[in-house]
Amino acid sequence: NAEVIFVNGLGFETWSQTLIETSATQAKVFVATDGITPLKVDGAIDPHAWNSLTNGMKYVANIADGMAETDPQNAAAYKANARAYTARLKALHDRALGQLKRLPAGQRTVVTAHDAFGYLEAAYGLTFLAPVGIDTDAEPSARDLAELIDHLKAVGAGALFVENITSPSLIQQIAHETGIQIGGRLFSDALSERGGPATSYEKMFEHNLGTLIQALSPKS
Repeated sequence: NAEVIFVNGLGFETWSQTLIETSATQAKVFVATDGITPLKVDGAIDPHAWNSLTNGMKYVANIADGMAETDPQNAAAYKANARAYTARLKALHDRALGQLKRLPAGQRTVVTAHDAFGYLEAAYGLTFLAPVGIDTDAEPSARDLAELIDHLKAVGAGALFVENITSPSLIQQIAHETGIQIGGRLFSDALSERGGPATSYEKMFEHNLGTLIQALSPKS
């Protein structure tokens, strides 16, 4: 009975088109990432565009436009809400730029379980390494994992981070073999449960930013 459907696009919901077609829904379908230039990882499009707040603001604009088109009587309210939310995201973006810019060069490399943070890397000047690509169902080869561990032993990293959607075992193994500390948990492909630290997009980014800053800042 939905009147409108929003999808992330960029190949994130591989099941969505089949579901929409088989349901025979009459809902309007909008792609939240319209207008965003995608990054690629090993030739595949990276769908995690929301990890840049600049992109997040484009999501907001696309969603507001879709709602206004679907429900024109309330278009002014959708646009006003979008402006207010965009202002908050812009303030958070500016804070992220300022805080992450102050990190020393040796503390700007981050290791996560899978490659979900390429847009954050591009937007905020960090380097993210991961033993697994953009697909959480993939498993790293023994060779790739050994090469990453050797690289980290040679050059180090600011911290390792587990993710909310993946098993911590891989990161724990890397921590054990390299001596690099685990700096906390980042939210990548999903929000937290109700009552958790990342129940909205804005709170998710604030949590990730705070976790990164706390783990990567020099200890006095």
